[in-house]
Amino acid sequence: MERIREEYESWQSALAAQELPYVDTHCSTFTPSSFTLLIEELRYLGLIEFDLLEVVRPPGLEFFAHLQRRSGAPLNEDRSAFYARRAKLLFQIKDELAENAPAYRSLRNILRKTEVERDVAIQEKERALTPLLVNPLRPLEQRLRPLWKPRLLEKKLRPIWKRFFRGRESK
Repeated sequence: MERIREEYESWQSALAAQELPYVDTHCSTFTPSSFTLLIEELRYLGLIEFDLLEVVRPPGLEFFAHLQRRSGAPLNEDRSAFYARRAKLLFQIKDELAENAPAYRSLRNILRKTEVERDVAIQEKERALTPLLVNPLRPLEQRLRPLWKPRLLEKKLRPIWKRFFRGRESK
């Protein structure tokens, strides 16, 4: 796992000795993390002079990578920091590949269906509980309802009004 430089040097020596057979291959498929890993490894080996500024993943299967040419001295990166980042990217690649696997999609659909069923059950419980929450207030509402009618309210308030304003009208 932590032998990328050694493996690359072994490949270079085999290439120089012309011990490698020619294999014709023309297919490249990347996830955002696998592309990032490729760029990081090429930078670490000193094969490219680019920095990966960002990878943007809009909805869908595509992604966009923003590269910038690095100027100056070659990159001398700490080995342990590189391999820690590499390990993290490998786990992200696994997760991205799993997202596109049929089993993952079917599980995701089951979970979505379960979430919808849960939401429906919660709404039904809320509808069932709403009358229970209103019922304790019903007796109070029934006693206050006659006061809401304007004529009854006026009859009840007129004596209070007269007592309050008695003697103040002349001022």
